[in-house]
Amino acid sequence: MIPKLVELCRRNLAEIINKSNAFYILEQSVIFCDEELASKCLNIIARHSEKFLSESELLSASREAMEVILGSNELRSRESLVYEFCLRWAKEQLLINQSIQNPTDEQIRETLGGLLYHIRFPIMDSEEFAQLVERRNILSLEEKLSLYYYLNTGTGVEQLMFCSQKRNHICGKGEELRLDRVEKCGSGRWQGMDDAIDFSTNENVVLTGIGLYSGLGTDYIAEIEVLEQGDTVYCDAVTVPLSDDSGPFEISLRTPIPIMAGVVYTLSVKMPNKDFKAYHENKCHRICEKDSVKFTFSESPHKTETTGNRYYPSLDRTCPSGQIPYLYFKKV
Repeated sequence: MIPKLVELCRRNLAEIINKSNAFYILEQSVIFCDEELASKCLNIIARHSEKFLSESELLSASREAMEVILGSNELRSRESLVYEFCLRWAKEQLLINQSIQNPTDEQIRETLGGLLYHIRFPIMDSEEFAQLVERRNILSLEEKLSLYYYLNTGTGVEQLMFCSQKRNHICGKGEELRLDRVEKCGSGRWQGMDDAIDFSTNENVVLTGIGLYSGLGTDYIAEIEVLEQGDTVYCDAVTVPLSDDSGPFEISLRTPIPIMAGVVYTLSVKMPNKDFKAYHENKCHRICEKDSVKFTFSESPHKTETTGNRYYPSLDRTCPSGQIPYLYFKKV
């Protein structure tokens, strides 16, 4: 009777996991050693890790839950954000348990304990690492020196106590590949239109960047958003510089995004809410293939057009045109 009840509870919890309760259910799954349920919670937290690690909800996490979260290869965040989150978590624990409002680096280090070694310093670049640790005493001098040595030479990993395995969002293999969707390029006025495309792939890949057309006579700020089955998994604002030709400008994503085969993603670019001249695609291919990876595109409901727009979209609405000519990716 009790095993059946436990299984029923597990199934019910698994069906209702979402962004608002994933952390709470993770804590319960850790307490009851339910790895299957914990994995489902981690998938949600990983997909939205920039949000979870930037906000305050996880600061109340137990040490056991922290070990599970930090040990996940699925986190889609810069390791610098993981480090900063760990410092905030330690400060919160010191405030709650010892009423220490302004802890020293040594107190933070002691509170983190073994969690510190779950932070993957070896996968940072040397400049980022230097900026994070230069004026802090979270790491010992010996740890700093061994990490500096590894980051600059690529050797000595066996001397490190820190995990050096790359998280999956940066585990693309080989060179970066460029997918060109454009059949025909044009130019004209762009009047208050937000561009968006839906796409899916036949293989798992890592999306590393996008190509955007430049303005004519002016640069502009574009707000980029990537949605996975309707949930935002990436957002950033970038400046697209002025260019003398129609060659798209590559925007490298701050955090590469794992793209799962068969899942529909939306790439949205919010353009300036004003009339300006820009290059654009007049016609695009609906299906594109690069190095055996097939991308299938379709018109997105997130795409908006304003009345009187003098932009000419492709006649075939299944072949979306607009401002996003290139995608950059790596195979996994």
